[in-house]
Amino acid sequence: MIKFCHVLPCLVFFVAGRAFAQATYTPPVTLLQDNITYTVHWDGSYDYEEAITRRLNTGAAMRDAGESYIYYNGGPDNVTLLNAYTLTPAGQRLDVLPANILNQTDGSTGDIYTDGNRKVLIFPGLSPGATEHYHYIIRDIGSYFPGQFFTEESFPVSSTTQSASVTVTAPAAFDLYFQAIGMQGGKLAQAAPGQNKWVYTLHDQPAEPPEAGTIAVTDFSPRLDITSFANFQAVAAAYERNAAVKSAVTPEVQKLADQITQGLIDPRAKAAALYNWVSQNIRYVAINLGYSGYVPASADDTISSGYGDCKAHVALLIALLAAENIPSSGVLVNWGDQFFAPQIAIPQFNHIITYIPQFDLYADSTAQFAVFGELPALERGKPALIVGGPGILAKLVTLPVTLAIPDVATAVTHEVLNADGTITGHTDVQNSGFYEMIDREGYDGMTPGTSATTATLAMQDYGQLGSGDYSTTADPRNLTKNFTFSIRFSLPSYAALPGPGTIPIPFGVPTMLAMYPRHTALPSYSQAVPCLPQDIRQKIFLSLPPNFSFKSLPKNVDYSDAIGSYTARYRASGGVVEVDEQLLTHPAGPTCSPAEHVELRQLSLVLSRSFRATIGY
Repeated sequence: MIKFCHVLPCLVFFVAGRAFAQATYTPPVTLLQDNITYTVHWDGSYDYEEAITRRLNTGAAMRDAGESYIYYNGGPDNVTLLNAYTLTPAGQRLDVLPANILNQTDGSTGDIYTDGNRKVLIFPGLSPGATEHYHYIIRDIGSYFPGQFFTEESFPVSSTTQSASVTVTAPAAFDLYFQAIGMQGGKLAQAAPGQNKWVYTLHDQPAEPPEAGTIAVTDFSPRLDITSFANFQAVAAAYERNAAVKSAVTPEVQKLADQITQGLIDPRAKAAALYNWVSQNIRYVAINLGYSGYVPASADDTISSGYGDCKAHVALLIALLAAENIPSSGVLVNWGDQFFAPQIAIPQFNHIITYIPQFDLYADSTAQFAVFGELPALERGKPALIVGGPGILAKLVTLPVTLAIPDVATAVTHEVLNADGTITGHTDVQNSGFYEMIDREGYDGMTPGTSATTATLAMQDYGQLGSGDYSTTADPRNLTKNFTFSIRFSLPSYAALPGPGTIPIPFGVPTMLAMYPRHTALPSYSQAVPCLPQDIRQKIFLSLPPNFSFKSLPKNVDYSDAIGSYTARYRASGGVVEVDEQLLTHPAGPTCSPAEHVELRQLSLVLSRSFRATIGY
C-alpha cells in the first residue's frame, strides 16, 4: 500500500566517509524467503498474503528487526495471522505468544495523522543467527480509486535476498500492466478458469553496503510495479475526479480570496498573495485516513480547521486562485530522495503541488519557507503529472531544475586582525533560491536565546575556536521580503604577533562555501546522488594592524573540470587583504552519477586546500 504525503522536514546532508579499506559488509538481516500473493478482485480491491523468513546476522538487527509490523486499515478481523515464531540457532522453535501480539494505531504523532493500524509481533529468544518467520493474510483491502489496482514491491539491496516471489491473480477481464526490474517471470499459461496469473521471482541477490546521501535504495533495487491504469492521463483523471469538487469556489472561498487580494490588480501579484496566505496560515500536516489518502479535504474545511496535508493545501490554493480568475492545477510528484521514473502508469507519487499555466509556474505551499515561484531542492528535475482541470491538459512533465529565482549564496565578511592577535568581524549573508529557503527554515527553527551557542558550536565544528552570534531584523516567515542575516564573531589568540608566522585567512562562522566540502565527503559512490547546480560566492576583507609586516599572499586559484569551477583571488591594498571566491557547479541534475561525484569531490579538495592557504608575516 502506497502512503501519500509523507514529507520529510528538511534536507539530508551527506556524512563523512573514510578512504581506507573497510571490512567486508555484513547486512544486519538476510531475507531467506519472502513469498507475496495478491488476489485482485473485479472492483480493484484485493487480498494480500505474505510468508516471510529472515535471519538476524548482527546484534544491531536484534534491536532494529526484533519486532515486525503488519500494517492494515480497518479492524483487526481483516488480518489473519497464520503463524509467527523464532527459530533459534540451535533449531528450537519459539512461538510468538498472544500476549506478544499487539494491535496499535499506526501513527497520529507529530505532524502525521492516520487511521491506519498495525499488528506488532514481538519475537522471543533472539540472538545473532536466529530466524524470524511469520505468515499472514489481509483481506478486502479497498481500492483508492474504484475499479483500479496498483502496487509496488521492492527488495532493497541493503539486505541479502535468497528467495522472493510475487504472485498476482486477477479476473481475466481485468487488465494489468507490469514492470519488473531485476526480477524474472511473467504471465503463466495456465490459471484458474476466468483468471489470469503472473509470477515473478528473485534469487540470490547479494547485499550492497549502504551509502549515505544516495538516491533512495529502492530506486536501484529489484522491484515489481503493477497497475491497471492504461496511461498517466487515466491516473490524472482518477485523481481529479475526486479532487475537483473539493476546490469549489464557495462564498467562503470567494470572501477570503477577495480579502487577501484587496487592492491588487496584477494577476501575478494576486497569485503570490494567495500562495503566501496559504503557506503561512494553513499548518501543514500529513494525513493518511483510509480512502482520503488520495482525496483532499474541501477548501472550506481547510479554511475552518487551519491545517491540512499537501492535497488540502493544493485544493484550497486552486479554489482561491479560481476565485480571482486564475486557472491552476494539481501536480503529482515524488518528494524526497526517490527519483525512479516508472515506464507504466503507476501512481507512485507521494506529494502534490500546484501549477499555474498563466505564469508557467510551480508552487508548493507546504514548503512553508519557499517564496512564490521557488521549489524545494528535492522536488526539482523530477517526473511529475499535471492532473489538469478546466482548460488545462493533463500530462507528464519534468519539473525544472533551475527556476526564475536564481539559486545564489552570497557572504561578505569584514574582519580585523587586532594588535593582540585577536580576530573580530562580522559576515553579512544574502542568499536567494533554495539557499534562502534553507536559511529561513533554519533561523525560524532556532530556539530563542540559543543563537550565540549555535554559532559558536558551528565555528568549533569547522576549526574556528572562538565565539559568534547570529542576528537579523528580517522575519523568516515574511515571504514578501528577502531574508538576510548577519553573523558576528571573535577568534582570540588567532595570530602570534609580531611574528614571524603564517595564518589562514579566517572565515568565522562557517558559510555555505565553508560547508560545501562536507557534501562530497565520501570519496566515491556506486550509485547516483541528488545533485543541483551551485553558485556560492564569498568575499572577505581582512584589515591588518598598523605596522603589520606583510610578507606573502596565497596564490590565485583557477580550477575547472567538466562539472564546475572554483576561483579565488587574493590582493592586498591599504592594509586590507581582500579575498574573492566563487564556486560554480553545473550538473545536468537532478542527480549526479558516480563519475560526476568524483569531479565534484575534486572541486571540494581544491576548495579545502584554498581554505588552508596562509598569509605570511
